[in-house]
Amino acid sequence: MVLSGRSNRQHPPIAERQIREYIGILKALPIRVGARSMAENIDLESLARRRDLAAYDAADLHLAQRTSLPLATSDSPLRDAAIAEGVDVV
Repeated sequence: MVLSGRSNRQHPPIAERQIREYIGILKALPIRVGARSMAENIDLESLARRRDLAAYDAADLHLAQRTSLPLATSDSPLRDAAIAEGVDVV
């Protein structure tokens, strides 16, 4: 599942200790970073323009498309774009 979300709420600053803990947790996860070709980057920009999405929303949607995973979001424009692109939304 690809999770996507944003918040308009103000948050207090994050302490340096919390950042180090978070980075430690991320390093322990089996995260893979895949290289993308120039053509895939162009496809991503085209998707953002076609669906009037911010780059980060288009990236989430593109990832869901590439991996055939459902997209979890509470963002209405992203949800509508995902449905229009044939991506399952939860």
